[in-house]
Amino acid sequence: MRSPRSFIILLLAAASSSAGAVEISIFAIATGRNQARLVSGDGYHYGSFKSSGEKASWSVDGRVLLEGPVGTVMDNSERYSSRYAALSADGRLLVSAERVAAPDGSLKYILTLNGKRIGSLYDSISEVQVGRKGANAVFLARTSRGCLVVSAAGEGPPFPECPTHVLVSDIGVLYLAVWNNRTFLYRDLVSVAEKDYRGLAASPDFSRIAGQLDDGKAFHSVEIGNAVVVKQPSISRMMFSEDGKHFGVVAGENSSKPNKVIVDAKSYTLKS
Repeated sequence: MRSPRSFIILLLAAASSSAGAVEISIFAIATGRNQARLVSGDGYHYGSFKSSGEKASWSVDGRVLLEGPVGTVMDNSERYSSRYAALSADGRLLVSAERVAAPDGSLKYILTLNGKRIGSLYDSISEVQVGRKGANAVFLARTSRGCLVVSAAGEGPPFPECPTHVLVSDIGVLYLAVWNNRTFLYRDLVSVAEKDYRGLAASPDFSRIAGQLDDGKAFHSVEIGNAVVVKQPSISRMMFSEDGKHFGVVAGENSSKPNKVIVDAKSYTLKS
């Protein structure tokens, strides 16, 4: 079966094109510990992590930007689903985490921009993201106060459990956070609404925000603003087109068997 994610990207791209024509490029990226790990959004630049002997490094297009002892330069961990590095869409900015010794001798984490350390020390850093143009970097940080979202706008409030569904753009950040068994939608580190969303998607300029709801019975639904735009037994992915005008979901009878893509209320069947 064609990947549902690839399929919905294709449909949204077609919806965004005034002429209906779509150009697609496919890049084969090798896997392995010393191979490419990050590909820029424009498809022309790559970031790679390498460990050899006692040294580790992150490079962009073969140019080393961050180098240090193994265990201090953090790789994107697949095992623990943590992202310690991200690359801007044009490949000009590599945002990554580095483990360093604090003044008290303990090990902490700090963010680096193209290898230069910035900001504060944290007990841990994960889920590093960067806006397409590199104007905003966002990550989750753990401290003695709790887990919080850090962006170019500063630090958000700490929570006992880390916020989820963190979305980044060059103009801000969106995420969901649970406090006293209530779920809140945060924008730019400030609570803007209490929403019991189980998922989140947004247009690149954040002008449209889609939230997934579960009625606890037989259906999942998606609302944009105050309007329900999709209602299905299972919704496994939500996505906006690049211009934000079109919205689509991957749906089906259950999460393990998605069989349709719905774009702007029009349904397309996924075939084996």
